[in-house]
Amino acid sequence: MGEEVERTRTLESRAFQEKEQLRSKLEEMYEERERTYQEMEMLRKQLEYLAEENGKLIGHQNLHQKIQYVVRLKKENIRLAEVN
Repeated sequence: MGEEVERTRTLESRAFQEKEQLRSKLEEMYEERERTYQEMEMLRKQLEYLAEENGKLIGHQNLHQKIQYVVRLKKENIRLAEVN
């Protein structure tokens, strides 16, 4: 009977240690997930900013829009030349 109690205590102790290790690992994973989420948010904001800046630098990518824009600029230049 004493051996059975000792064996049960040993198993209980091992189970408790294993549970604590798993809890610790889970907490580490939650922290890692939070860090990853924060990094993703930072990168998402940076991507939005860079996409906006890229759009400003490139101008119109649609060739038709670009042509229309240039035509408007030429008409405006002609109008201003006639005014002066």
